[in-house]
Amino acid sequence: MELEELKAETARFFAEFEGQGDLPALAVAVFCFAAEGPDADWDAFSEAAEDAGFDVSWYDAEGEDEACIEVETPPGAPSLAWLWSWEEPLILLGALHGFATEGWAIEPV
Repeated sequence: MELEELKAETARFFAEFEGQGDLPALAVAVFCFAAEGPDADWDAFSEAAEDAGFDVSWYDAEGEDEACIEVETPPGAPSLAWLWSWEEPLILLGALHGFATEGWAIEPV
């Protein structure tokens, strides 16, 4: 999926989330990334994300859920611009190491 398509998809989902009226004043965004193939470099992606200031967690495959890497942003006031300012560089970073975004969540802090 192209970046513009991903941005439009993020805008749709964020508008739905915002429309529910539960937007916290301060939150972190958590992005889930799945390996696109056997050559995905889990260590390099994790290290690069951590070096950029993100918290990183690995999750093994469980049931129908694939193994994934979750990348958590520093706290901020959630908005579409705030979310995309994290999502776009993470998408590009993940792609460099063989990962694709699988979604995001906003968690209050």
